[in-house]
Amino acid sequence: MPPLPTTHPPHPFVGTPLNEGVPPHPASSIPPAMGNATSSREGVASLPPIPHIDKDAPFPAAQPITTDEGVTSPTTRVKITDTASLEGVTNLCSSKQDSAAATERTAVDLFSGCGGLAHAARLLGFRHLALIESNERCATTLKLNGFTNVVNSLLEHSDLSQYHGADLLTAGPPCQPWSIGGRSLGEEDSRNLWAATVRAIRGIQPKAFLIEMVDGFLRPKFDTARWQLTADLQALGYHVQISKVNAKDYGVPQYRRRCLIMGRRSLLPIRLPKAKSPITLRDALQGLGEPDGTNRHELLGQATSYDGHEPSTLDTQAKTIRAGVHGPGGGNNTVITDNGLRYFTVREMARVQTFPDDYQFDPVWSHAIKEIGNACPPTLAKQWLESLLEDPTTETTTVPENPPLSPGVAETAHDEAMDSLRRELNRRVKLTHILEAHASVLQGLLDNATKTLLTQPRCID
Repeated sequence: MPPLPTTHPPHPFVGTPLNEGVPPHPASSIPPAMGNATSSREGVASLPPIPHIDKDAPFPAAQPITTDEGVTSPTTRVKITDTASLEGVTNLCSSKQDSAAATERTAVDLFSGCGGLAHAARLLGFRHLALIESNERCATTLKLNGFTNVVNSLLEHSDLSQYHGADLLTAGPPCQPWSIGGRSLGEEDSRNLWAATVRAIRGIQPKAFLIEMVDGFLRPKFDTARWQLTADLQALGYHVQISKVNAKDYGVPQYRRRCLIMGRRSLLPIRLPKAKSPITLRDALQGLGEPDGTNRHELLGQATSYDGHEPSTLDTQAKTIRAGVHGPGGGNNTVITDNGLRYFTVREMARVQTFPDDYQFDPVWSHAIKEIGNACPPTLAKQWLESLLEDPTTETTTVPENPPLSPGVAETAHDEAMDSLRRELNRRVKLTHILEAHASVLQGLLDNATKTLLTQPRCID
């Protein structure tokens, strides 16, 4: 096996930050929130109010929501309103100033951690109105990396009204309630903050949002919770898409399976980013050389290997970097190098998670591991944000207004129409599942109310 290079050739994660421009998302033409959902009683999911829809208004064609792993969710139909305005057209003198103000895109980041999602948004040119993080040490890390407007507070205690109308919202809610490695208590777990996340989206009304969650949230046992979340977000006027992804398919040198939940105010489908060729761990660590104690590239801890505790190897993708609960993350955070078995250094873990080499973390080793292990890889988030924010009205080619259809083209059009009908049927089947889940919740409430009435002593006149 060839040794790790000690020179400093370019590698995928070091160099000038990528400030690639993305066409600004068009202003929303969807009405603001049409409903909300609040938790009415402990342990029982609540129902979002049925949105009011003008019966005389024409409906746009329904668009099915599909994912790359077969996860589907229904699309809410909403009335489209005309938001165009002629205000300011005659005031040409201030057009340049208005244009500059309009092109600035703003973002709000929830459950920020050390800033993986926030850094991805920053690379795309977003200015953060707020980064809300309850952990004081993580809030300090965010400030070390140049983020301003850091709010060290619980999301539930934060005033979100001042951020209304932000272009983008990103969030990484606690994953422990849904993780395969945890107790999987779901909605019964006190760390379940989906309600707070939906409430934040309702209050901020961003044009688009991206939420990262563990792929355990996609398990069948959480179908009802997932359908409820989808219905709540769609009731706010968003086209919602849920995808199961593996970070290794998007330029991250690591097996890291995640669930990404995206939404935007458009009825057009969200185009998924294209997969990239895998990057090996050896490629990702190019230029670092052996640990020399500088820039958090130092050896710490005594690594061991045994069944269920195997290390990563250099010529494949790394195992999922773990946050660690009572230690440095077990076998997933160890590696067999040309010089033997050891733990990843903090800088190596940052490389695996695609943070730049000048990114700072908590000075305490165990806390730095938690920050890195809990983060969303910026490279992964950046690619999905680019797809989410892509202008759905932009076309790169033109076609004749009424092109003649040859027999082969006509047959293709027929097949596409039939496929669209099948997708619409699938969407409606999923909608019935949501309605059945709602009916089950209502039945539970009715049963509990009946029991309460039957156990109460009767009044005797």
